[in-house]
Amino acid sequence: MRLNKKTLARVSHEPVAFDEINIKDKFWQDEDWDCNMPSPGFITDFVLATRGIESPSKFSIWVAINMISSVLRRYAWIDWVPKALYSNFYVCLIAPPRICAKGTVINWGMRILGKYHTFISDPERHLEAIVRFIRNKATPEKLVIEMLPQVLRPKGNSRVQVDKGSQVSIVVPELATFLGKQTYNEGIIDLLTNLYDCEDEWTYSTKKEDVLRLRNVFVTFLGGTTADALSSSIPFSAFGGGFMSRMVAVVQDRPTRSRPKPLQVAGGPSDEELARRLAWIGQNVVGAYQLSEEADLAYCAWYDKFFLERIDFSNKQMARYDNILLKLALIIRASRYAEGRNIELQDYEDAKRLMEATYKDNKKVIEGVGAPQIVKLRSTIEGYLFKKKEVRRRTALMAGSNRWSVDQFDRVIDRLCQEDQVQILLNDKIRRRSVKDSKEVYKWVGHE
Repeated sequence: MRLNKKTLARVSHEPVAFDEINIKDKFWQDEDWDCNMPSPGFITDFVLATRGIESPSKFSIWVAINMISSVLRRYAWIDWVPKALYSNFYVCLIAPPRICAKGTVINWGMRILGKYHTFISDPERHLEAIVRFIRNKATPEKLVIEMLPQVLRPKGNSRVQVDKGSQVSIVVPELATFLGKQTYNEGIIDLLTNLYDCEDEWTYSTKKEDVLRLRNVFVTFLGGTTADALSSSIPFSAFGGGFMSRMVAVVQDRPTRSRPKPLQVAGGPSDEELARRLAWIGQNVVGAYQLSEEADLAYCAWYDKFFLERIDFSNKQMARYDNILLKLALIIRASRYAEGRNIELQDYEDAKRLMEATYKDNKKVIEGVGAPQIVKLRSTIEGYLFKKKEVRRRTALMAGSNRWSVDQFDRVIDRLCQEDQVQILLNDKIRRRSVKDSKEVYKWVGHE
């Protein structure tokens, strides 16, 4: 069940996007990547405001995208089958340590996002608009508890209830801290993968067999890390199960500008003005959106070619590229401060250009992520099984408790079974996949 899409108080006039041409003291040089900037709107306004720090344009663009996503939540969606397509985003900024101001631009954006609701006068909408942040590392159970549906009441009106559902923005400037290999984090990747799909109802069973029920799920994720940390500190489980195909990795391998000290852009938007513009988007961009006829034709023509290329599935990053492209087109449509519910051809083309540039830049980093770790881990488990020839599951997990997790072991075992290197036996019957029964026996049948 979706949130109530009641009529909202609207700002009387649409904001007008700032134009860098009108800035008299333009102290920065345009970046090559600026050619991927979308049409004027909130995204370009935020980029202009951040020109005075060392964050590159692409980082500012994707932080602004995450901000709009957190504002739209389930109030705006694309008509889709069998369920609405909501514009939630998982974004990770990746750059070498202490350059490109990853944390600075993330915190700047979240500071604005944290106060935009103060510019909404309607008391009920004001409460609905408040963003619920999660900033600290947490176990899967604690994260679900933080997401339990909230029902609030406006001040002075005890009869009105405001249902915020299970909607949160996860913000972690150091991604490795949140998704690290600590034991209590083992299930966090699978949890985030499941929450991405914005289910109307979703349940989670705790270790004490309690059932936690989430409603109207909507999760955005914004993190920062380095390429080395992404490869060495993120759990093995992050590279399987579809998590990486849901995450937009925004890679910058070198700084684009030098700032001995941060500078204010005179004549650019203030934090207050940016918050006010976010409030306009939150109040006015509501309801079901659809591609215009021209945008739909362009998307379908692109998809035919994409479908043939995706059959290979060799690049896991591309598995959900089409859905992310459509979500981005809606975000860019919302950014333009325009009435109406059509995603125009220009919105789609802006989204396509921005996606292509972002994924082109991240390809080398993503292809290398996790590969040395996976190869080494598989080799270790292969060596153990070859030496033992035949071993029970419980024995293998106890023997490798300091070398591999249960999740890692299961993934390698299933792969070795598919390659006919290992037989999985349960009650003397051969199985094609592990059912994670402690009585399973793994028998080495492969090459030496």
